[in-house]
Amino acid sequence: MPRSLIPWEHPLRDWQQDANEIVIRKVKAKEQDALLVATPASGKTRTALRFAHKLYFMHYIKRIVAVVPTEHLKKQWAEDAHLYGIDLDPMVENRIGKEGSDYHGVVLTYAQLGMDADIHKHFTDSTSTLVILDEIHHAGESKTWGDALRTAFENAFFRLALSGTPFRRDNNPIPFVKYVNDVSVSDYVYSYQQAVEDNVCRAIYFPAYDGIMEWQTDGVTYRHNFEEQISQARESERLRTALDPNGEFMKQFFLDADKKLNEIRRSNHPDAGGLVLAIDQEHAARIKKMIFELIGESTTIAVSDDKNASKHIKEYKRRKDKWLISVKMVSEGVDIPRLRVGVYATNVESELFFRQVTGRFIRVLAHLKSQDAYLYIPKRHELVRFAREIEQERDHALNTAKEKCDKDLFGKEIEPREKEQKDFKVISAEVTGTMEIKTNFTDKISTMFGLPKAKAAQIAQSIVQQPTQAEIPVFEKIKTLRKEINDLAMVYAKNRGNGSVDWQLGHKDWIKLGGRSIELETMPELMRRRRWLQNNLQKS
Repeated sequence: MPRSLIPWEHPLRDWQQDANEIVIRKVKAKEQDALLVATPASGKTRTALRFAHKLYFMHYIKRIVAVVPTEHLKKQWAEDAHLYGIDLDPMVENRIGKEGSDYHGVVLTYAQLGMDADIHKHFTDSTSTLVILDEIHHAGESKTWGDALRTAFENAFFRLALSGTPFRRDNNPIPFVKYVNDVSVSDYVYSYQQAVEDNVCRAIYFPAYDGIMEWQTDGVTYRHNFEEQISQARESERLRTALDPNGEFMKQFFLDADKKLNEIRRSNHPDAGGLVLAIDQEHAARIKKMIFELIGESTTIAVSDDKNASKHIKEYKRRKDKWLISVKMVSEGVDIPRLRVGVYATNVESELFFRQVTGRFIRVLAHLKSQDAYLYIPKRHELVRFAREIEQERDHALNTAKEKCDKDLFGKEIEPREKEQKDFKVISAEVTGTMEIKTNFTDKISTMFGLPKAKAAQIAQSIVQQPTQAEIPVFEKIKTLRKEINDLAMVYAKNRGNGSVDWQLGHKDWIKLGGRSIELETMPELMRRRRWLQNNLQKS
């Protein structure tokens, strides 16, 4: 059985409390769905977990399911939930066909759900379940995913959908989201402008770099800056030329960002970090080489193809290394509050992606007096437009959250253009000028509650910092137990083997004694299994 929940003791910001009250009213009205739109880094995960805690604590539900976009976020959600006394299993597998009894629920990816929705439908239909759909817009990317959500969670007690930005429907309607004139209708919206005004999020600057790029395609030489109007095919080539790590443009682009990061680290944030967004894994490796040649420092790369990517991100988060290089992996959901400077060296020109990247740099740290962040971008007209719209959200008040949600903040997404000419060759690229898209920012913690600065800073500190708890999450304990058992079982098999060794002997002998498959055993069962192996090895 999972541990009993203790009463919630963690402070909420005003907007988080308001959002929870609105969703609770929907529960009491016996509705099944709510959509919460909150700007990245504002604390929507804590808001959702507060709601989950209340429903579980009050016995409305007996199971919690969080659905997230990536494998990395499964573990992050489980770690965050543990801080509030909720144990979620991020290691659950479809093939097992069973959920562990040590947990309050599970964390799945949309892709995992799409592979076998019927298994999760069975659990949902048989147990009163709250479903949290993180970054729900992903459910519209694939009809398979959307159909799987409907199948698995049609009979859920309640479904709370979360998104980092207002979004529009493109091709596939998103399950459990209400639409009016093809526009999603949110039950609560907390905008980036509101977050900056409340000192919940940092203000961000967008230095935009122009340059002269020269390249050759099929024997024809082209030379253009970002201001010139050229064909889509040439635009793609121009951008890739600018972002070539061997070119002067990319080198100066990065060096200016590194200079800004050094200034921040020297001023009041000595462990401030920087993030470079790369095109692909090969591009990331070349950028890593460029950075070492320019500043003599090694950098961490996190790409989804690397099974250790989550580990790399976690290590970077707690160390003081300057730079992290990523290919999309850190665009959404990943929480690294020390990030202050970004280099947008990717060819993804989607507003959704751009806003997600921006969200990685805007989480406030209450102990800092200066909070400004910087995202360096090529002066591509689409990127500049995205940056200007973010600036306008901060600088100009909107009348109501409903008006904000109905505004067409998201036009049609422009996907990265990956199709290349057969004979494409970079010749040169150099920086010719920069512009900076600025915003105003008031860094007074006292404005959050209208209190004296010292008292407000104390309150803000308790809100911004995650609660600490010495006990490690259940899923980490189980993971460690399984590894220890497998190591012991190998020694057991070697000691008992005659000639050829059956490495599964220890597991088989345990099952003969009434044990179960290691994937199905609870934590107490795993501890008994480990003790049995240890006792046998001591006797041998």
